[in-house]
Amino acid sequence: MAPISQVSFPAEIRPGTPLPVVVGGYAPYEDLLEFSLLPEDEEIDTQSRPGTPVVSRLAPEPMVYALEVDTDLPNGRYHLFSRDPLAMATCGWLATPSSGCILGEVDISGVPLPPDAANFDDKVALLDVDLPDGPLQPGGILPVQLRWQGLSAITEDYTVFLQVLNDQDQIAGQVDAWPLQGTYPTGQWQPGEIVNDPYEIQLAADLPPGNYRLQVGLYLLATLRRLPVLDSDGRPIDDKVIVSGL
Repeated sequence: MAPISQVSFPAEIRPGTPLPVVVGGYAPYEDLLEFSLLPEDEEIDTQSRPGTPVVSRLAPEPMVYALEVDTDLPNGRYHLFSRDPLAMATCGWLATPSSGCILGEVDISGVPLPPDAANFDDKVALLDVDLPDGPLQPGGILPVQLRWQGLSAITEDYTVFLQVLNDQDQIAGQVDAWPLQGTYPTGQWQPGEIVNDPYEIQLAADLPPGNYRLQVGLYLLATLRRLPVLDSDGRPIDDKVIVSGL
């Protein structure tokens, strides 16, 4: 097995989210490496695992490879394991050759992100925003039903904010509160739990006709820091969800 000089990957990840791995090292042309996650208490076998990512080694010179490892596994602690199906591995100076090498440990925890949900920092998913039909009424009440799901264990109590804005970014109605009228803070949510969270937004009495949008997000009151919304690669893309066309 060709030497691996460096490897990096997250120490924690949610199930169903591919584990990004970056590997650097040397290898001959015909060499292939397989990567998989093995339960911490599982013995290392010597058989190739169908469907595991494979990195082709193209030249006997230093190269860096990026790959993803499947995490469709139960919550738990796993070893990131690498093996060469064509050769034995030496996992350290003067180590006894073996079927492969343990490159590190990964914790899989939480629940998979539901399809089409907004991902707030891998902590909370916004599944749905339910709004009534019809135009906004000056001085009226806008009922909003939010549907959340906990993605991982949450230690902080986040405040939900809802803002109705016009085309000039002026606020025409706003609510800031803990979920369920302050009775069920996020710090009590369990991973996978679905929370139906109703709100009523008082609209301005002088609300003129026009185009309005609703912004929904979460923030920590002590710091006013909003939870970022992440894309499918885990990169922050916003700090709120926007529903247009009110």
